[in-house]
Amino acid sequence: MRHAEAESSPTLEAYLHRLAAALGALPAEERADILLEIRSHVAEQRHRFPSLSVHEVLEHLGAPDKYAETFLADWRAVTSMAQRPSATAGLATLVTGGARALPALAVLALLYSVVAALLLVVVTEWIDPHATGLFIDTHAEMRIAQCD
Repeated sequence: MRHAEAESSPTLEAYLHRLAAALGALPAEERADILLEIRSHVAEQRHRFPSLSVHEVLEHLGAPDKYAETFLADWRAVTSMAQRPSATAGLATLVTGGARALPALAVLALLYSVVAALLLVVVTEWIDPHATGLFIDTHAEMRIAQCD
């Protein structure tokens, strides 16, 4: 069976028909892309390995229902992530919430300020531990006196 014959194989057409039915939850354009990709995959495998039959190539993919589940799982994951509000959307809702949201916004601003201040102290302390005055070196005077 040649490349053109693999594209019109009854076995392939039956597989694609069952796969399309199993992918029913996907948008039509996405289903069409998947079916086209499978058709292309079978043709490519038949071209690379002429001893393989269409049935053997499809057997490697697995049953249409099981194979469809991989696409459906990915699609569900993407759509569920798209439905979750982002942090920015949550902040926008908080800001536009009016007087009821003002205390929550004030607490949020205070927390961000504390984190920023602590980060500044940590960086300054790391760069020069004696410059910030957070750590008192009681032995520094003795070391200075010994050096003189």
